[in-house]
Amino acid sequence: RIGEITKAAQDAYNALDALNTFNAFNQVNVEKTRTGMTESIADYRSGQGTKEQVKAAGEAYQKELRERQKLEKQAYLEAIKKVAAERGVNGQDLITALSGSYGSYESLKAIPMSGTRTKFTPGGMFGGSTAYEEAYPVNRQEKLGAALRKLNDTELQSLQALGAQAERTGNEIAQVDKQLT
Repeated sequence: RIGEITKAAQDAYNALDALNTFNAFNQVNVEKTRTGMTESIADYRSGQGTKEQVKAAGEAYQKELRERQKLEKQAYLEAIKKVAAERGVNGQDLITALSGSYGSYESLKAIPMSGTRTKFTPGGMFGGSTAYEEAYPVNRQEKLGAALRKLNDTELQSLQALGAQAERTGNEIAQVDKQLT
């Protein structure tokens, strides 16, 4: 599965790189459209502008925000798929688990592994290998539960921060709608 993991890592890197490049390059454009919207609202309130000018300025600003939000969501999804590939689980299953409620996340984490297999410890120089039973996941749900248990708080924080940024941008778009109304 090295090829799958490498591709997922490259896709995640590319998505983050595209987002960072967009944000670095587009700072001026976003601020110009934000300023244009603010000025058009001020002009309209003072009687010097029209509703159409305000609407056009608002749409231009929202277009910039929507593009950023699209890249943020893509970076979030690709980062999750990378972790899924590393952990050997279905990417969409992990996306669903991390997008749901905390209770659902906890219940998925609690799914026990039902498979067992016999493992042997190395015998060392004088022999004496010891056998023991090891649990392992036998289906998608159990694999997902095992992957979620291995997901540490730092990884979870990093993934969810990407998703939260896309949601904050969505809120920013909604605030523009509110201003325009």
